[in-house]
Amino acid sequence: MRTPVTACLLVLLMRLSASLAGQTAAAGSATIDAALKQRVLEYWQRRQAKDLSNAYPYYCAEYRARVPLAQFLQQTRLVRFDLTNVQFAGAEPDGRRMNIKISYRFLVPSLPQPDQSGQTTEPWSRGADGKWCKDDEVMVLPFPVASPNSPKP
Repeated sequence: MRTPVTACLLVLLMRLSASLAGQTAAAGSATIDAALKQRVLEYWQRRQAKDLSNAYPYYCAEYRARVPLAQFLQQTRLVRFDLTNVQFAGAEPDGRRMNIKISYRFLVPSLPQPDQSGQTTEPWSRGADGKWCKDDEVMVLPFPVASPNSPKP
């Protein structure tokens, strides 16, 4: 038979247990977010330094199996501009992936205003080793592609 005191203690223990579980889950996600942010910023430091050889290991194994290092090093668009002020601007879950938003500044000396701002969103996921890795290198075309039915200038 439960006494009112026993019932109160039981309720308090259940609430304390739920509270601690919530704190543990929040701490776990904070750790994941910190590890993800660290990996992303390490990758972008290498990109900013135009060090593609050391940026390559940050890509997931599937990408590296498709794109050998020699081919990856030929991607001049990855080192075309001098990047500055690279910032981790956010992360949004997308199934098992995280879509990472990066903001940065870059210099285009041929423009009247050479200091430009940019932003990109890229998918990252956990590799087989448990580390966060960049899923792919998405090709972004610099100009809109006209549809076959669009009027000709």
